[in-house]
Amino acid sequence: TIDDLVGYMGCGADAFVKTIIYNIDGKFVAAMCRGDREINETKLGNLYDATEMELAAFADVELITGAKVGFAGPIDLKQKIEIVADSEILGMRNFVVGACDTDYHFKNVNYERDFKADKIADITNAREGDICPKCSKGTLKMARGVEVGHIFKLGTKYSEALNCVYLDKEGKENLMIMGCYGIGVSRVLAAIIEQHHDDDGIIWPAI
Repeated sequence: TIDDLVGYMGCGADAFVKTIIYNIDGKFVAAMCRGDREINETKLGNLYDATEMELAAFADVELITGAKVGFAGPIDLKQKIEIVADSEILGMRNFVVGACDTDYHFKNVNYERDFKADKIADITNAREGDICPKCSKGTLKMARGVEVGHIFKLGTKYSEALNCVYLDKEGKENLMIMGCYGIGVSRVLAAIIEQHHDDDGIIWPAI
């Protein structure tokens, strides 16, 4: 793990770049991010317009890297797969990556000199203190939210009953896939109670 390596190599987690191999719609992809960051799988999936995505099986990782799980890196992969690097990596210098060899890592690795990615994108979770992605001046703050809305996928249940169809590019009729959204009454009550209570119970707000 990154924590093990931090102790062993005597440097911070932000000096590492970890490589995680995913199976995205049957295609293997190596996703890279800084050692103290986490891959945001929604961002990664959206980048590939993915229908199905999961971590690659251990056996597949070992075939691709030629090493046990935990030592994947962008250099010396045994099988050619697409590499997507988080944009933060471009600003890093002399970092540590897995060597695709069990129990080994490469030190002083630099992007472009030692490897190149097929895609560069923002694929990590945002966290408090990050630079604002919009203005590049301010920093992000984190706050808890309460989800009171909900969405339901209705499928074709009602479009079948109503014969609600559309014509595709071949002129063929297809049933519409329907959905609905709204405010959940039970969720609103739960949110009110969560924010308006004391040790003795619920304090219903006047408005």
